[in-house]
Amino acid sequence: MLEPLRHDIRQTIRTVARERGWAASVVATLALAIGANTAMLGLVSRLMLDPPPGIRDAEHVARVTLATADGSAGSATASTTSYPVFRALHALGGAFSAVAAARADTVLVGRAPDVAPIAILGASAEYFTTLGATPLLGRFFLAEEDVPPGGGEVIVLGHAYWQRTFGGDRDVVGRAIVIGDQSFTIIGVARRGFNGDRLASVDAYIPLSTSLRESGAGWVDNRGMNIVSVVVRLRGEVSLSAASQIASAAVHDAAARDGQRRAPRVALASMMPGSDARGSPQSQIALWLLAVSVIVLIIATANVGALTAWLQHRLTYAGAASVPPIGDYLRIGMITGALPFVTIAAAMSALVALSRARTRELDAARFRAQLAESRLEALTAQLQPHFLFNTLQGISTLILSDPPAADRMLAQLSDLLREVLRRGDRREVTLAEELRVLAPYLAISRQRFGDRLSLRVDVDESLDGALVPFFILQPLVENALHHGIGSHAGPGAITVRAARYGDRLELTVVDDGPGHVAPDATRGIGLANTTARLRELYGSACSLELGRRSEGGFRVRVGLPLRTSPP
Repeated sequence: MLEPLRHDIRQTIRTVARERGWAASVVATLALAIGANTAMLGLVSRLMLDPPPGIRDAEHVARVTLATADGSAGSATASTTSYPVFRALHALGGAFSAVAAARADTVLVGRAPDVAPIAILGASAEYFTTLGATPLLGRFFLAEEDVPPGGGEVIVLGHAYWQRTFGGDRDVVGRAIVIGDQSFTIIGVARRGFNGDRLASVDAYIPLSTSLRESGAGWVDNRGMNIVSVVVRLRGEVSLSAASQIASAAVHDAAARDGQRRAPRVALASMMPGSDARGSPQSQIALWLLAVSVIVLIIATANVGALTAWLQHRLTYAGAASVPPIGDYLRIGMITGALPFVTIAAAMSALVALSRARTRELDAARFRAQLAESRLEALTAQLQPHFLFNTLQGISTLILSDPPAADRMLAQLSDLLREVLRRGDRREVTLAEELRVLAPYLAISRQRFGDRLSLRVDVDESLDGALVPFFILQPLVENALHHGIGSHAGPGAITVRAARYGDRLELTVVDDGPGHVAPDATRGIGLANTTARLRELYGSACSLELGRRSEGGFRVRVGLPLRTSPP
């Protein structure tokens, strides 16, 4: 039974010894294919199966992402957040045994002309503890070396950078390295393969506070500066979903204490690759490359088959003129294997290009939405103190001369502020809600001007559900009061109207004052702010017109798309 096997083995050895060129071609072809497959399997394993190296108990470590609801642009998800949010999570305890933040950057090392860029990671003092990492040499950062806003001039070298730049010198701790114009003391070296929670290689680590020195003033308390990423280590058996809910509540409470009306929702993504990793762009590319490597293996097998067929033909018909040249067999094998390879490679390139284009479009859309939201919040924040200042100034004039009237105005101001707070973070409200906000202000205005002022609101009830920008009418009425009524001593009337014209909604505020506006009226905070908010919300789909009325007085007209739900 074994004799045929021994015969085949002897025959194969003799053939390989005699046909060394054929054997070398077969071995080289298979070696290239197997090498490609091994490399691709390693890449897939790193992206989809293994956590970042050097992290202890990675199943208990998670990255923090934050989702901010936006009424017009959906939900924007970010992997970075502000330092105050990190601080709120750090103070939480309970669900987390450790919380850390980091920020990647590229800096120049050395003194001119011998400078070179390196990839650094600004890491908070608990970053390495959170990941469960230990140094190869020296130590990591102490708490006092990461005190904002300054931080300390200490640095931990990445293992690859230490080997490349210092030749693996174990006496490197205590030496100095220059970054920019600052001298940093080397206090430690990270272990081989450790890059924190990152996939990309990290050359060195410096304290987070040190890396944020150039981020401008106020980064310690500014919730609008999303400049750090956060990682957490879960305590005990706390699940990701439960920890996410606890963290979201903590961030919301911290935002409320700081006077913020809106806070992001916290979501945690495990450091252990799973379904999230399989859906990431990097993993999709790795899977496509794995498919290509399989095709390469198929091509290699086809070529080996072609080489074997040629050899068999040559040995069978030795000396015959009809034996085709080896090139014919190789061409057949290459064509047979290359067609599916070219097809899949072309499809992969198209899908990768499409994925990149879609990612760029989504990033651009989210950036535009976040930028517009930031500008609108800034405009609203500018408008409300301006209104409060003018209202309180009016109340102050009555405190001594008419205390009961001042008390009534304060009560009406409280009603107005209560309505403002109910708005939450909505950009638009219904016209009925906007009129409820306007009513206390009109009452305050009647107290200020007494019998001199006549106010009228003319709005069709069918328009109550129409959407308008929040706080859009108050600055228009205030402008009419200041420039139309307050600029002369006689009585005056102001009318607020809302009307439908086809698919348009027009809001109009008219007065019967002198019919002219002071040179600075259109450049004041109220109208300038209104114009900017309308432009941010509606672009070219809105209009704002100012003009004198033929019957006397002045008119401000705002034109908007008529709709009852966000676009």
